[in-house]
Amino acid sequence: MSIKVNPFAQAIMRLYLAYGFQRSWRKRLGKFAKALRRAWLKRSDPTIECLVGASRLRMPLSHELLLHREVNPTYDTALPRVAAWVRQVDGLLCCIDVGANVGDTVALISAEAPGQFLAVEASKVFFSYLQHNYAGCSNVRCVHALCGEGGEQAVTIVTHEGTGFVGAGEGAKTETYSLDELAKRYGEFSKPNVLKIDTDGYDYKVLRGATALLRDAQPVVFFELNPPELHRQREDALSVFPLFMAAGYKRCLLYDNLGFPMVDLALTELSAFKQLIEYIGSKPYSYYDVLVIPERLSGPTHDFIAGEFARLPKV
Repeated sequence: MSIKVNPFAQAIMRLYLAYGFQRSWRKRLGKFAKALRRAWLKRSDPTIECLVGASRLRMPLSHELLLHREVNPTYDTALPRVAAWVRQVDGLLCCIDVGANVGDTVALISAEAPGQFLAVEASKVFFSYLQHNYAGCSNVRCVHALCGEGGEQAVTIVTHEGTGFVGAGEGAKTETYSLDELAKRYGEFSKPNVLKIDTDGYDYKVLRGATALLRDAQPVVFFELNPPELHRQREDALSVFPLFMAAGYKRCLLYDNLGFPMVDLALTELSAFKQLIEYIGSKPYSYYDVLVIPERLSGPTHDFIAGEFARLPKV
């Protein structure tokens, strides 16, 4: 696989982004670029380069990140604000990113809050881009590993349209590494203050492998709650909240998939979580991002949450 930018694929993507979402006659140019992109992806998946945050990242043409951000400018904007807040409170930022993909989350956070990053990615395809994008960056350590509960698992890692998921119970036996193991191996990340997990349904397995890290380091945790993806992994969507309570966490803030805050809840309010999960599970292509806040930050949390809700668009 080549990491060299294909100028023709780059031109197609620029044309698609520039005109594909307009309502004037120029939209025809966007439709033409969209058709070219779709036809090209049937044959191969060349490399393009795009500005993400303040960084230029290389990624496959099939990646959907820029399209999501073009349609929804608030997409993926919550976590950088969270990281900036944690850095302001703690005086530093030490972040573990599980499901780092091509490094887009690292780039978005870095634009708001410089820090140290452990970027963990299981897909060989995305890891090759991640490694290229952060070659020579002393503050970013890239690790090719499948995070889970540890031990061997029969899995297949599938990549599609810029994301990847783990097909549980399928494929060859693959070694998984718990976050507790990785934190010991990379000692400078044994006390992270931000933990982000986005593994398309594998998040709960990652969290079950991080019980010591959660208990001892008490990081802010930002993970994805996607009922259909969790169902594919045979996970109970409510099962993760007692895990957090056992580690000393008490509250969380739910965001919708557009980056807007929805509700601030105590982790003990399982009936409310059940209703919210049933609601989001009935809406196609929707999910929650869940921000779980440790008790050590309970003091400054009120002002942060109030600031997040103040960002909601006024009707």
